[in-house]
Amino acid sequence: MKIEDMNPEFVANNWETLEAQGIEVPAHMKPMAADHFEKKAIKLEKDLQAQVEGWLRIHGYYKRIPCDIALLEKPRRGWQIHIHAAKKNPIVLDLILLGNNGHFTEFELKRPEGTWSSEEQRILCQQFGKPVFCSLAGVKEHVEKWEEE
Repeated sequence: MKIEDMNPEFVANNWETLEAQGIEVPAHMKPMAADHFEKKAIKLEKDLQAQVEGWLRIHGYYKRIPCDIALLEKPRRGWQIHIHAAKKNPIVLDLILLGNNGHFTEFELKRPEGTWSSEEQRILCQQFGKPVFCSLAGVKEHVEKWEEE
C-alpha cells in the first residue's frame, strides 16, 4: 500500500510513527501549525477560500468530493461544499457546511474590497443576514458558534 492510498487524517495523526517505521511521509500529508493559514497574506478571494477550506478540513469537515466520500469513516464534524460556479448559481453562497447533526450553515467569502457575483447573493447577505467573511478568524468564530447551537 502506498502512503497516498492511506486515510489522510490517519497519516496526519500518525506521521511520526510511520516515519519511525521507515515510511516517508510527504510534507503535504503532515499536520500544519494551528496558525499556518492565518500567516498567509490574502491576495485574492481564492486565497481566502483555500485558507478556510484547509482550516475546515483540520477542524473535521471533509470536502464533499469523491475521494473524501470514499473514505472509510464519516467526517468528525460534517461536510463542506464549495460552490465553484457560484456566478452560474446565484442563489447559493460560497461555502455550505453540513453538520453530522443535520444542521447546515452557508456563508460568503469576500476580500474587503470584493464585489458581489450577483444581485441575489447581495440580497441574501445584506437583506436576509447571511454571513460574509473577509478573514479566517471570522469564519472560525462563526463555525464555533454554529456548532454550539
